Amino acid sequence: MASIWESIAASVTPARAGKVKSRGVMDLMSRSLDTMQAHMARVQLAQDPPDLLIQLSREAATFYEFWRAGELVEKGRQAAEKALDAAGL
Repeated sequence: MASIWESIAASVTPARAGKVKSRGVMDLMSRSLDTMQAHMARVQLAQDPPDLLIQLSREAATFYEFWRAGELVEKGRQAAEKALDAAGL
């Protein structure tokens, strides 16, 4: 399990080399909340592991992109089918 410092570093380090765009306050708040929530989720999962874990990339959307719900539900459905097939369920 990654330490909180590794989680923070991963969430604020640019994914690609090159020009880094300026981040606004809303983006900073979103990334801070995402980092905190991800750490809490890892702790909970370590304490009580699920039989099957279905994950989407945290880069799929930000917490305020409600208009992308249909797209994200479809990505979740595809991830669930893939995980269930891999588990033989």
